[in-house]
Amino acid sequence: MPCHVRATSLSRSRRRPSLRLSPPKIVALLHLDKSGERQAMDALHRYTTGPRAIWRVLAMRRDANTLRVAVEWPRRRKDSWYALVTLSFTDRSLVCQFKPTANAARAELRAMVASDARSGPAVHVNGTGGAA
Repeated sequence: MPCHVRATSLSRSRRRPSLRLSPPKIVALLHLDKSGERQAMDALHRYTTGPRAIWRVLAMRRDANTLRVAVEWPRRRKDSWYALVTLSFTDRSLVCQFKPTANAARAELRAMVASDARSGPAVHVNGTGGAA
């Protein structure tokens, strides 16, 4: 009769599944057929991927004309830097507001999103003066 002794560690082929089994929640839907949104996505992708990535995304939201991202600079030797970065879809600008902690950057992003929600939906007006 065979005797099986349990292994003390899991082999590579029997690793437990990761904790994240569901797909990630979409927090910023970009229309890549619009050049401004495509350029903002390209810039964000360039800054956050690859072996020399300079940012790590903490949170992200968008509004009508901007993509707002809470980021960390993880490559600093001493203390990490945190910021709320705004990428504009219209004028291709990038604005960094530095924050003391990651939680402060996330809180500022939540506050901006909440203030935009309180102001109500944007009303687009067409060239003839009426609502679109």
